[in-house]
Amino acid sequence: MEKHFTKALFISYLTLLFFLPITVVPITSEIFEFNKIVLVYLATAVITSLWLARMISEKKIIFKKTILDLPILAFIIANLASTTFSIDRNMSIFGYYSRFNGGVLSLISYSLLYFAFVSNLDKKQTILILKTIVASTILVLTYAILQKLGIDKNIWIQDVQARVFSTFGQPNWLAAFLVITFPVVIAFSFKELKKQKYYLALSLMYFLVILFTKSRSGLIGFMVANTTFWIKSAICHKEAVKPKLIITYHLLLALIIIIIGTPWTPSIAKFFQRKSTIQETKTTTSLETGGTESGEIRKIVWKGAIEIWRNSPIFGTGPETFALSYFKFKPKEHNLTSEWDFVYNKAHNEYLNYLANTGVIGFFSYLLIISVSLIIMAKTSKKENLLKSALLSGYLGFLITNIFGFSVVTTNLLFFLFPAFATTIDKEPEKEKKETRSNPLLLVILLISSLLIIQIIKYWQSDILYNQGKSLNKSKNYFEAKNNLEEAIKKSPYQPIYYEEISRSSIGMALVAYEQKKENLVTQFVNDAIKQINTAIKISPNNFFFRKTYSSIVIQLSLIDPNYQDDAEKALANLSEFAPTDPKIYYNLGLLYARKGEWQKAKEMLTKSIDLKPTYKEPRLAIATVYKKLSEKKKAQEELLFILEKIDPNDTIAKRELEETK
Repeated sequence: MEKHFTKALFISYLTLLFFLPITVVPITSEIFEFNKIVLVYLATAVITSLWLARMISEKKIIFKKTILDLPILAFIIANLASTTFSIDRNMSIFGYYSRFNGGVLSLISYSLLYFAFVSNLDKKQTILILKTIVASTILVLTYAILQKLGIDKNIWIQDVQARVFSTFGQPNWLAAFLVITFPVVIAFSFKELKKQKYYLALSLMYFLVILFTKSRSGLIGFMVANTTFWIKSAICHKEAVKPKLIITYHLLLALIIIIIGTPWTPSIAKFFQRKSTIQETKTTTSLETGGTESGEIRKIVWKGAIEIWRNSPIFGTGPETFALSYFKFKPKEHNLTSEWDFVYNKAHNEYLNYLANTGVIGFFSYLLIISVSLIIMAKTSKKENLLKSALLSGYLGFLITNIFGFSVVTTNLLFFLFPAFATTIDKEPEKEKKETRSNPLLLVILLISSLLIIQIIKYWQSDILYNQGKSLNKSKNYFEAKNNLEEAIKKSPYQPIYYEEISRSSIGMALVAYEQKKENLVTQFVNDAIKQINTAIKISPNNFFFRKTYSSIVIQLSLIDPNYQDDAEKALANLSEFAPTDPKIYYNLGLLYARKGEWQKAKEMLTKSIDLKPTYKEPRLAIATVYKKLSEKKKAQEELLFILEKIDPNDTIAKRELEETK
């Protein structure tokens, strides 16, 4: 029976690592990361159960000690401690909804998968698993190249031909994955000389797709990984790595760069174009979609991350709470960028992310894992030093990409498993033992694991219902949306975002009832909307997004019932405590005061909004109206002229208002 459990464990890892990179399900709220984390949770449940079953079957503790055990344990304890003091425990446990990686549940899953791997698998199985990762990556690369050719260009909002992202959903995430796995392919080219040309050609395909992502962090990480591998291999494996091969290989890389270009250099075709050569060579991208240069935005976000840490230096604000804490400490200058209204759920630097979220205890425990992992991979054996060199090189390259980005589900799992691979790559297969008898405790393990798997599946199903409800709300099918969301809550009652969305259904129904003059129904739906959003706030009291939704609801209600104006004012004032540099909050407060005829207060709030974002057109239009009400026409003209001269010369409203003030 022991043999069967070991085989099942091996197959489980094969399945996980083959399907994880390519998993994409279009019916969930987030089609890439959410489905990947669900797959990790399912695999963790199955693998941990099989591991426990093997121990019960053999009547002994099966746990291989490694030098990474204590660092991982310290890391988990640090994150649990940080969760205890978190500003949003729900988010710290489950992760930021739509990202998921980084919550305590995900970190525990990665850790269990590390311990189970080193305790149960051996050298032969590890090599097959590494080949499985390569096989899966071939599919990822193929899809990326097809994206470049335009196979799905009409599906995505992003210009996927300009920057491919394959099955990862974001170019930088794809590049980071390719960086960490790329050296393994070259290592196999020396282990299997008959297939050397195939593997080397495949490695060039990796590089080609990294260039297609236009990820600067990915390209820098690639250079580090590539240089580390060839130098270490040339030193440790001289008989295989010939200088001629190294030179030829890098000439091919150079040829690809000349043909395709890089984020810093043009392709050969663009180089010979007379027009816009300088512009093309200096083309940069924002963190996600374009606009202000991404390096400038990162500096601002990093500044905010450091301020978050200074405010909570020991335990941070809690794992995966950056999206909430950044609002409170967002530098004013962020409002001057093209991404001033974007949600930043990560610091776009993994190290600062841990520092802000988990304080010094989490940050240093994370660095400890990295340090010990590098020691494990740097320690080579005589037989497998090439594969270990590949693991070390890819790991180093990935660490470089994390200076400018952050981990996602697939790369963070490999962050934990690469040192596991390096540990088991030296482990010879164990001798087969006599079959052991079945044990009644195995049924208990089967029952518990089955219940756990059912809960994970329910979690996945609830997200599908939530996604359907959200789509129905957008199309104003509020009644049907509410039914779907109620079903989602039944399956996963601990997700506050479901209550937030169902509150939108209720307020939508209230507005429909108001138009139909059904006062009883208006009251019923309004009360339900407030109840639902308050439930979300009760679960996550420091969640800026839920409080923002609450303020939006009472603002809408104030338009049809003046009795809600005070509630709207209080909600916005409260919201400003969570996001003191958000100009939209003060703009809405200004509008609220203007509707009440409190012109001086309106002027004060709108002035604050403009001070936070001088190029914000809407509050300048609003304050021009306020100035006219206060008989300050000259100031009104100045605001309108500012809009036409420095923001939008074609703004028809500003032109009309300016004419009326003359």
